[in-house]
Parts: sequence; C-alpha cells; structure tokens
Amino acid sequence: MVQYRDRSVVAQLGTPDMRVPIAYGQRQPDPQPRRCAAMHPT
Repeated sequence: MVQYRDRSVVAQLGTPDMRVPIAYGQRQPDPQPRRCAAMHPT
C-alpha cells in the first residue's frame, strides 16, 4: 500500500500465488540445465 501526501491510498491486491517461489525453491541448489540455446543479440 502507498499513501500519498494528500492522504489518498493506493494498493494492488490479489490472491496469493506461491507457484513461482515453490518452483524456484525446488530447483535449488542444483539448477537444471537450460533446454534452449542462449540468445545472442546481433
């Protein structure tokens, strides 16, 4: 939540989603090798 000087409040609310943190934690400490080639900008 953010409160501005004029005392208005803005918040971004949504349902909790733990899929990304759980997937990140399952890959540690040995990350899986990349399945695609690295991108090289030309």
